Parts: sequence; structure tokens; C-alpha cells
Amino acid sequence: MAFARCSRLSSRPASLHAPDAVLTAAAPHPASEAQPLDAASERILVLRNARTLSIDSKTVFLTTSTLERALDEEQGLGKLDLNIVSTPSGADLQIDVDRLPFTHIHTYTLTDRKTGIVLTSGV
Repeated sequence: MAFARCSRLSSRPASLHAPDAVLTAAAPHPASEAQPLDAASERILVLRNARTLSIDSKTVFLTTSTLERALDEEQGLGKLDLNIVSTPSGADLQIDVDRLPFTHIHTYTLTDRKTGIVLTSGV
């Protein structure tokens, strides 16, 4: 199934439509002028600083140990420098996996354990 990309007219400046505008953080300000980070910058900062990951599966069809083995074999995880831990209390990030009833569709949510901020989620 293919999805068509929709375009909308927007009153935002053209500089905000550039993909790099979302990922680049503002230049650092002196401590007296410190401003809070926007939501996207805060999520990126949390992901960069995370070192440990905990996995929780709420379905018997996809166990935690199966997910841990799959992530250990994933080559991209080594590039992120994340260690998988078995105790959620010692983790920086938490992945929660569930399955929609009567389907083969699994959902996931990645959260920051310190703040509870949902970093990403999907199916």
C-alpha cells in the first residue's frame, strides 16, 4: 500500500521547512540568558546522553529476551553506544512493547525514565 504525500500551504517562514532546521539546536547563550530547549532539541539531547536501555514486553507473543537478542544482533545499536540492562530502575531509556488484540501488530513506546518524556512510538 502506498501513501501519497500531502502538501499544505503554510504561513511559516521557509527556513522552518528545511529538514536541518528541526535537528539543529540554537547557539548556546550565556548563563544569564539561558533559555529552555524546545521539545525536539530536548528529545535529541536525551537520546545523545542515554547509555542504558531496558525492554518491557507486555505480550507473551514477543518476549523480552527475544527482543534483547534481536537488538544485540542489530549492528546499529553498537553505534549508539547503548547497553541493554535487565532492571528498569537502572536504565536511562525504556522500550515498552505490546500487541494489539487479535492482530499481529506490535506497538512500541520509547520513553526517558528520568522525565517520563515519550521520545518516540509506533507500530
